[in-house]
Amino acid sequence: MSLSPEKKQILNDIRPYLFILLVTYVLILALIAFSAWLKLSDFKDYQEEIAQSTAQGTATEITLFIRDLEHRLTNFTLHYNDLLSDLSDNPSDNTAEQQLQAHLKQEIPEAFTYTIATREGNPLFEQFENPAARACQADIRKFAQLHKNYIVFHTAPVTNHFDVMEDFTDHSGRERIFFVSFRANILSPLLARHRLPGYDVVMTSKTSPDTIDISPTGSRQTLDRGIFLSSDELKRINVRVDVENTGWQIVSIPSWPIYQSQLYSVLWRVILSFIAITLIALGMLYLLIKHQKSQHRSKQRYEQLFHANKAPMMLIEPSDGAIVDANLAADKYYGLPDTLKGQHASVISNLSNDEIMSRLADSVAEKQDHFFSEHRLASGEVRNVEIRSGPIEIDGRKIIYSIINDITARKNAERALVASEVRFKTLTSLSPVGTFFTDAAGICSYVNQAWATITGIDEQNWQGKTWTNAIYDSDREKIISDWATTVLKHGNYEVECRIQRPDGDVCWILCRATSVQDYADNTTMYIGTAIDITERKKNEHELKLLATSFEAYEPIIITDSRARILRVNDAFTRTSGYREDEILGKNPHMFSAGQTDKVFYDEMWSQLTTYGNWSGEMLNATKSGELHQDWVTITALRDDNDRITNYIGHFQDITERKKAEEQIRKLAFYDPLTNLPNRRLFLERLDQELQIARNEKKFSALLFLDLDHFKNLNDSLGHPMGDALLMEVSKRLQETRTEGEIIARIGGDEFVILLPDLASSTEQLSSVAAHRAEQASNTITQPYYIHGHEYHITVSIGIALFPETGQQTADILKRADTAMYRAKQAGRNTVCFFEQEMQTAADRRLMLEKDLRHAISHDELFLVYQPMVNREDNVIGAEVLLRWQHNKLGMIPPADFIHIAEDTGMIFDISEWILNQVCVRLREWMDDGRADHLHSIAINLSPKQFSQSGFEDTALSIVNQYGIEPDRIEFEITEGLIINNIENSVSKMESMKKHGFRFSIDDFGTGYSSLAYLKQLPINRLKIDQSFVNDITEDSNEATIVEAIISMAHHLGLEVVAEGVENQMQHDFLMQHSCDIYQGYYLSKPVHPEEFIQIDIQQDVSLAAEDG
Repeated sequence: MSLSPEKKQILNDIRPYLFILLVTYVLILALIAFSAWLKLSDFKDYQEEIAQSTAQGTATEITLFIRDLEHRLTNFTLHYNDLLSDLSDNPSDNTAEQQLQAHLKQEIPEAFTYTIATREGNPLFEQFENPAARACQADIRKFAQLHKNYIVFHTAPVTNHFDVMEDFTDHSGRERIFFVSFRANILSPLLARHRLPGYDVVMTSKTSPDTIDISPTGSRQTLDRGIFLSSDELKRINVRVDVENTGWQIVSIPSWPIYQSQLYSVLWRVILSFIAITLIALGMLYLLIKHQKSQHRSKQRYEQLFHANKAPMMLIEPSDGAIVDANLAADKYYGLPDTLKGQHASVISNLSNDEIMSRLADSVAEKQDHFFSEHRLASGEVRNVEIRSGPIEIDGRKIIYSIINDITARKNAERALVASEVRFKTLTSLSPVGTFFTDAAGICSYVNQAWATITGIDEQNWQGKTWTNAIYDSDREKIISDWATTVLKHGNYEVECRIQRPDGDVCWILCRATSVQDYADNTTMYIGTAIDITERKKNEHELKLLATSFEAYEPIIITDSRARILRVNDAFTRTSGYREDEILGKNPHMFSAGQTDKVFYDEMWSQLTTYGNWSGEMLNATKSGELHQDWVTITALRDDNDRITNYIGHFQDITERKKAEEQIRKLAFYDPLTNLPNRRLFLERLDQELQIARNEKKFSALLFLDLDHFKNLNDSLGHPMGDALLMEVSKRLQETRTEGEIIARIGGDEFVILLPDLASSTEQLSSVAAHRAEQASNTITQPYYIHGHEYHITVSIGIALFPETGQQTADILKRADTAMYRAKQAGRNTVCFFEQEMQTAADRRLMLEKDLRHAISHDELFLVYQPMVNREDNVIGAEVLLRWQHNKLGMIPPADFIHIAEDTGMIFDISEWILNQVCVRLREWMDDGRADHLHSIAINLSPKQFSQSGFEDTALSIVNQYGIEPDRIEFEITEGLIINNIENSVSKMESMKKHGFRFSIDDFGTGYSSLAYLKQLPINRLKIDQSFVNDITEDSNEATIVEAIISMAHHLGLEVVAEGVENQMQHDFLMQHSCDIYQGYYLSKPVHPEEFIQIDIQQDVSLAAEDG
């Protein structure tokens, strides 16, 4: 099938591109195949690392376990050598046997049976009647020679087992072997502990590597499978690790599905990549062909348009001035006998050849695309023409196009206009109307005698000066602005303004101006006229007061220069509710709602004085007290001496408009589904936060949240269900929102949280951000119950800290988005920082969390006691404070780990440990008679611990265990803990108080501080927060607050404890105002228990204060 010439040309044009596309296609396919090979190779190496780590860890733990058995057996042999000797000498000694059996069960409960034998393996005593097998006897002889255990697996009728031996010397000095057997399946839990999903861990004999001795489910007798490894399993084994001093090997066997899933995953990626690359290549080929077709057709259309155009057009070769082509309109216009094509441009131009070539060069360089010239017609007539030209590329070379426009008639009109201008100037010089001609800058080129008379400046002095020089100073800026926006845009201009003459007189003029095109030199001229209207303005001023008093639909007030009301219209009395006689002579300030500050009025009067008018919003009140928003316009009236005589105020009620604007704002800035701020509002807030952070040289954080696999839920259950889930997510996020936090929905399933806390260091902020991210994740991942069904979803969170030098709002959002995608790549349902050092801080938090789990068992936590002193300087109790002495990092501040304990639930164990420690100390002091003067010990109670089910029973059980009266224990709780669920809190506190426990409100004054809930609470004390105590001697407001708290507490029958008493002035102030109990460094710093009880005995707080 033959191709058309057009198609052949297109194929010929794209041939080089086809070759490049084919080579690229082949290279990409090769890269895909190489990438798949690397992926499989990396996976194999990764599986070997996991297997090696698992087997090595299991072997190490089993070795440690056997060493522990050996150690305990050695100690047992040394401790009970006499019993062993008695039994070896007299195997029928039942008493010795029973005693040895009881001690062995207590010291080594894992033991199954035991035997006493000679060095040659001959049994002297056996617990069971079945004699030691030959293999066991061989083990005994080997141990006697090496004095070292070599553990192997033995099968037996009773149970599979392994043996551990220790030698001892009997009463006669003979060396004997104490031979203890252990069931083999006690090692199964160690194997199970190291078994990973998809892997099996078994223990085989070194002499029979394909036989399983022990598995995670038991030894050979209890295996849930055959004892031999299959051939397939043997192929998959890539690691065998010997267990030290045993005949065993640890074998880690990856399951076939692990390899299978990875192989299928890589294969599918290769197939999909191949399909995608093929489709892209075909698409690019299609676009290439389409582009070439388009170019070919464009060229055809160009040729058609060129020759069909009615304006004369030519194509000229810029190198020699030859006319390459001319359309029919050009041939017809010039009327030459032959076509212009092939002739030189000088045939029609009056310019010299050098001038023609110069203009062609300017056109090629695109320096000038617009020329005026004279062209000759075939008849010899010379015509004025306007030429527009420029370079175009045809067949790979630059050609100059020229479009000819005959402007002979326009030129003739311009010449006539010049003559007319001469006549015009003659007439204006005789006119009584002031006239001036200027350029675009307002500089005068001509003024008549009338303008000179009006302005008081001679005609000759106006040359080169701006006409606005005559305008009154305060009017000039506005006149110049209006001139620029109206006249310079070729509009008509009219204004009334004041002229100030050199002698100081001021007159009013009516000025009109317009623009005129000067075709002679292609410029614009501006003509203005001025009429003296001074007398008319005087008359208008006299009528202005009368005119403004006319009744209008909108409320109007007229005052004198001192803002005393002279007149109001009926509309004002209707809207304000006042009669006219009630307000005449008074100041309009009486209508203010009282919510406008002095700065607002100062700025209003400043603008009125400077500009003579003011407009703005005011919140006013009617006589009945009803509030309404008004748009107020105030105009100052002046007399001939420019003194303000009156003010006129117009009022427009915009209350409904403001409500509508607020509704529009809500639609523009809030997400309609979740009612959260949308992307537009969030970006504004982010920009504000960025500026604040820069100005204060601190750091802020942005969290980017994206729901995992939300699209799957949306596609499977429908958009209504997806919308319901998004609303529930939004609700949960808002419930956990802290003050100042900004939460927004910026996409389908994308949310952002802008943290308001500014931190002075990125390390400090990273901890806050990580905690908030963890809180958001925990909230979102809780089950959802929608329309009777339960759903689960997870979230990936990216965190970006800011600012950095030159960083913009978009950069911050992009970084948080990037971090979120890193979290997706890390497996979803996780948190990722953009900055590596911030990730390090988050890792530190995880490390602290891990180490905190073992802090109690490692004896790293301890308590210090800060004394509480009454008004007689007697120590009556203490507050216990938790401290953590990390074995590597040293002292960890409570602020760094308490919130971790609360977030992870470790606070339950820690709180229980604290209560136990306090009870231990109290019991010790009570037994020594040193606790009689201690009323109670205060313990800070975590909100989670308090709300935990069974907390009351746990606390009661602990104090009963140590014989401590519950009233010796005081729990300090925060206001927020109670308010969150006040009914449940009150119920639990009342129940515990019946047993004797005491309660106090900690940090009172920093939370809700409401009498409504205080009256409901069964508490004993209020503790004033130290932030109030710090400034009581310097800040009267703080002092008043403290006085009020003490008075209120005493009226409610509560004791008051002041925290943070740091100096004598604070102590004296609190004493003066009847504070009951004092706590702080002025009295004593927190000290260890023994130091604290010494302070109790000495009753000398002054020494403690000096020490603190």
